[in-house]
Amino acid sequence: MSSAKKSDLSLSQLYEKCLEEYTAVEEIHKQKQVFRFELSYLEAKAMMKEEELRTWLLDILELTETRAENLRDNPTSLHAKKIVVEYMKEQKMEEEAGAKAEEMEGGREA
Repeated sequence: MSSAKKSDLSLSQLYEKCLEEYTAVEEIHKQKQVFRFELSYLEAKAMMKEEELRTWLLDILELTETRAENLRDNPTSLHAKKIVVEYMKEQKMEEEAGAKAEEMEGGREA
């Protein structure tokens, strides 16, 4: 999309486009992470004995579970940020509705 067309988009359209692009980038990043793990596993499988491979996988599983727990428990996690963004959107909408109501009241008084 050209810069001229982007500048013609409404604020909500820009937001949706940003969200769409960001989601696409995150999906690519996720796919790359999975591919890296699969490649590492194949390399390890070729070089390690079964018991070493088992230990390696158990270590990775423990680290991954710990990371997942930290992401869920951490107040700065993506979910928490999403809640804050939703709250901020609601506040902004309430402020805009209040300002609009004040404008209408001002219009009636005049």
